[in-house]
Amino acid sequence: MDRSVLYISSKALKMTLDYSIKDSNLLTIDSNNQVSNHFELEDFMKKKAFYFSERDIDIFAIDLSALIDKDDKVLDLIRSFLTLNENIRIVIIAPDASPGDAILANLFALGIRNFASGKDFVVLKQNLDKCFSEEGMSYKDAVEYQKLKDTSVVEHTEMKEINYVTIGVTGVDRKAGSTHNSIVIANQLRTLGYSVACFELSPHQDFERIRKGEEIKGGGDKFFTSRNIDFYPNASESLIEEVKKDKHYHFLVLDFSGNTEEIQYFNKCHIKIVLANIQSWEIDKLVQFYNRYDEEARKEISFYINFLQADKKSLEKTFKTQFHFVGYAPDPFNTPEFPDLKDLLYPFTTGVRKKKKFEFPFFKGKKIAVL
Repeated sequence: MDRSVLYISSKALKMTLDYSIKDSNLLTIDSNNQVSNHFELEDFMKKKAFYFSERDIDIFAIDLSALIDKDDKVLDLIRSFLTLNENIRIVIIAPDASPGDAILANLFALGIRNFASGKDFVVLKQNLDKCFSEEGMSYKDAVEYQKLKDTSVVEHTEMKEINYVTIGVTGVDRKAGSTHNSIVIANQLRTLGYSVACFELSPHQDFERIRKGEEIKGGGDKFFTSRNIDFYPNASESLIEEVKKDKHYHFLVLDFSGNTEEIQYFNKCHIKIVLANIQSWEIDKLVQFYNRYDEEARKEISFYINFLQADKKSLEKTFKTQFHFVGYAPDPFNTPEFPDLKDLLYPFTTGVRKKKKFEFPFFKGKKIAVL
């Protein structure tokens, strides 16, 4: 028998919920679900209680970060709901909380055993899948929410909705380190708690070498998973659009690896990163790439160079462009962070764009790379 879900969600978690419901083979009617960052649970319980009797709901998922009700009111409302609907499973989603927080311990005391908490979207999705399974979250997994560890008030910070932000990484040539740094970026995003996919848009087969080197099985022909990052070898723009219909990711890291045939797709990316070396025999390749764009278009590109810090001022004066320094670490999976990545993410994680250092007069036309 098909099971059905009704949920209350913040905007940031709607996609995560939808994909967990889909992966769990559950039914839901989107028009019945409530999506808001300022939702009043009390008003919903008073006016929409008939949803549960008329629509034969099996699971009621509540994202606490979507609610404006105070914690005491939420507890009272859920207590009353459980009295009247003892056969409906409640799933609590709490991105601002963690096991030991008072609100979750009190909900556990009410008899709730299905929780998904924390800001790590991948772990949160994994816990949602457990909560939506036929048997629900096991007592062994849920019992950590029983004990009260922290009596302080949990501060609510509104999470920004992030869906399929594309980060294009290319080199001015094959040796610039595009694949290496794409992995560094993907790994840092994953460490920050985001769901990430990495796509190889070049014919070099570097991702396949990772799969074979780590002896990774599963995932099929299209992708494999390593360290909770999905890697797609032999990718294309059409494959990426297909993946976006079936899976949810916050960020897509696209490794172009100097593949000039895909330069138009690179130009469409939300964040564009170009890597180059500046040894005397390689600088011409940077100049050629740089000259494909006018000043206005170059503002949308972040240039990363292997150089001595002492050369930075002379380079920026010559090119009239800000350069970032990127060093080398042998293991991209264990490199803590990609330089200045958080600044590049800022417009997408906060909604506010930071100004770059170099501001030039505005040109109406944008010269993009045409080969």
